[in-house]
Amino acid sequence: MGTTLSVFKGNDTKTLTFMSKMHCCFVFLLGLLLSSKSYCQPADSVFYRNAITNVRANYFTTIQAKAHVYNGIEYEYFGRGVTGSPFFLVDTMHAGSVFYDGVLYEDVPLRYDIVNDVLLARYWNDNNTIQLIKNKIDYFSILDHKFIRFNENDQNNSEFSGFYQLLYNDKNVLAFAKRYKKQMLTPNPDDKAGAFVQYSQYFIYKDEKYYSVNSERDLATVFKDKAQPIKKFLRTGGVQYKKNPPQAIVATAIFYNGLIK
Repeated sequence: MGTTLSVFKGNDTKTLTFMSKMHCCFVFLLGLLLSSKSYCQPADSVFYRNAITNVRANYFTTIQAKAHVYNGIEYEYFGRGVTGSPFFLVDTMHAGSVFYDGVLYEDVPLRYDIVNDVLLARYWNDNNTIQLIKNKIDYFSILDHKFIRFNENDQNNSEFSGFYQLLYNDKNVLAFAKRYKKQMLTPNPDDKAGAFVQYSQYFIYKDEKYYSVNSERDLATVFKDKAQPIKKFLRTGGVQYKKNPPQAIVATAIFYNGLIK
């Protein structure tokens, strides 16, 4: 276990008081601007929008070092000597957003370790990396990819836990992917560390059931209530599951929704 880097500690009343005061100031200033909106002429709309933006920016700049998102444990990198990296897509921090402990934080430097299934953030104004507390995360976005957390205690999806990439979200169909890597040995006998190899599993939620999807046949099974047009679409629609599973899944889900609307 790493050293706890929690911003809010049980007896840290000064920090909590500071946060409360800053929040009250922000709400007060925002309230003044909102109350004055009705008196603004159309020509003042640019000024009004800029004022709102500036108040919000100043507020978050002031509290950044004390933001609750910087609450986790120190992360220790473990992939030295292994070919590749344990991270999703890239091994560097990228600005993203995370809904953490009931609050949405934006423009936070994030990195997703898909070997250990943990989300990492860079601590404000230094190079320390924090592993965020998983059960406080509802969802996060990084590199234009959104991930949601399934709660293993939820009876509706007890077979799933951890973070899943959201591929498609409609009232009738939900499609998502589990991204993960494993450290595998290579054929080279001199290679003692091996390499990180990425895998993906795909799922569709439809009619209050979860389906594992590994082929076009599975897609046809999921959408069996429209079996004939779905089979024709998969045959002639220009989507090939083997070449690009996520694209085929999303395209088929969109086509299905078009059939039932």
